Amino acid sequence: MPQSKRKSVPKLSKRPDLDLSNALKTLDRLKEPGYGIHPSEGENFNHTLFARDSAISARQLIGHDPTIARETILALASRQGTALIPNVDEEPGKIHHEDRDMSQWKASFSNKIMRSALSVIWGGNPSKMMTYFSMDSTPLYLLLVSDYTVYDASILDEKVTLRDNTTISIADSLETAADWMVSHQTHDKLIEIPRHNRYGLTHQTWKDSLTGYIHENGNSLNLSQPIAYLEVQALVVDGLIRTADTLKKRLPEKAQAWKKTAADITRATLHDFWDEGNQYFNSTIDRDKNGERRRNGVEQSDPGWLLNTVIFDNLAEADRKKYVSGIVNKLFSADFLTDAGIRSRSLEYADVLNVTDYHGSLTTWPIDTYMIAQGLRRQGLAKLADQLETRIINSINISGDFYEFFFVDKDGTVIVNLNQAKEKRKGAKTWAVQFLPDKGFGWTVVADIMIKVRRKSPWAPVPQKTWNRSLERDILNKITNISPITTRQELKKLLNIDAGIHLSTFKGKIKTISDLFEAFHPRLNRRAKKLSAHALKTHRI
Repeated sequence: MPQSKRKSVPKLSKRPDLDLSNALKTLDRLKEPGYGIHPSEGENFNHTLFARDSAISARQLIGHDPTIARETILALASRQGTALIPNVDEEPGKIHHEDRDMSQWKASFSNKIMRSALSVIWGGNPSKMMTYFSMDSTPLYLLLVSDYTVYDASILDEKVTLRDNTTISIADSLETAADWMVSHQTHDKLIEIPRHNRYGLTHQTWKDSLTGYIHENGNSLNLSQPIAYLEVQALVVDGLIRTADTLKKRLPEKAQAWKKTAADITRATLHDFWDEGNQYFNSTIDRDKNGERRRNGVEQSDPGWLLNTVIFDNLAEADRKKYVSGIVNKLFSADFLTDAGIRSRSLEYADVLNVTDYHGSLTTWPIDTYMIAQGLRRQGLAKLADQLETRIINSINISGDFYEFFFVDKDGTVIVNLNQAKEKRKGAKTWAVQFLPDKGFGWTVVADIMIKVRRKSPWAPVPQKTWNRSLERDILNKITNISPITTRQELKKLLNIDAGIHLSTFKGKIKTISDLFEAFHPRLNRRAKKLSAHALKTHRI
């Protein structure tokens, strides 16, 4: 392997909007030899290897610290699936979802008991959890390896030992992973990956919570049959094309076949997911009770991830304008845009559930907003990207930590003081929340680093055409333009503002159970609501 080409770390700044010191220190704590990078310092995800999180973070950091990418590639390759094991959704070639060593994981006793029980249910044992409940880890792995080969192509000949004790090269690993994705293409050319374990994760994309995707009435999608997810289609297209380019000299015929498959998926995605009337993409396609496909009209932030993929690159300019303009206009509307970034789900559906959910209308995720910002730059909309990135940086700096996500009220109030919001206070409105955000979250740390590095050493913007120049100008004239907060005195002042909201995870768990009963067992819903109301009353919160 050649000597590291790691770029020198930019000089640290006293200005909070440019200061990298906290992010770099946190990143150092998240790194671990043999793993690459852990997803979080918080209770839920510390000392755990999540393939999705690691692949995204390591890919972003190749130019800053390529050793993280190399360690991550070898770690993910060594855990690649080798057999069909339904309990954990393992399949040959598939990249894993979660590898958690209970002896290393630092968590409360009750949390460990719960996770240990899940591990047993999923076919593992109380001390070790290894699952493959992820549809997007595999294409993200392909993108990570392909990007890294630009820095060091010798990684393709590196050897890893799989869990069945066979030894393969990274090039072999890429081929197997790409073939696994292609094997799940349906007759109508979309990618659908079945859930073998009905008790596994409900949704196996980054929005993997129980209510990550819902129908307009709040009901769950049909989980008994495979679901097609928009972002998975785009990531698979990207992954196949990049892998074909990476391995074209070794596997010329397969490389050509992978590119043809990617083209087929692209055409099917644009045709099946696009809603011409709404000028926006649907995020999922599931099936009704008769097995007929149905598009889910609930608007999510997911289409924003398409902006930084190849899926629009080879379209006629009129088509590219239509799709990109539709996504951008929607995400910069009042239903999505907040001072903390982009809402996970449109504000229109804020009252559909009884709970403030993990990936819902009242949460913004820095990584989600950052991925969208990267896509905006690719589409020649750098000023809009700056607006989103400023919102990310300001929220991180005000809160004083790298939180997994932020809560944002319907009126746009961002809850940045989590310590205050967890306390019950007189006059504070109680929110029933599914989860509280983890601290020291890797995705957020990486977004903070990359945004600030770019601002210290700006990249040349993508040249604009008439249509995207006009689109950007129109949106900038409509939205409130946010400036970076440049003094610590102002940050402290904003942190001390009471948002008037109390976050209750107990109420959130109870109400989530009620919502699930309603979604999965409508006949039991009345009884579930009575039990939920009784639990809330007797708990006296």
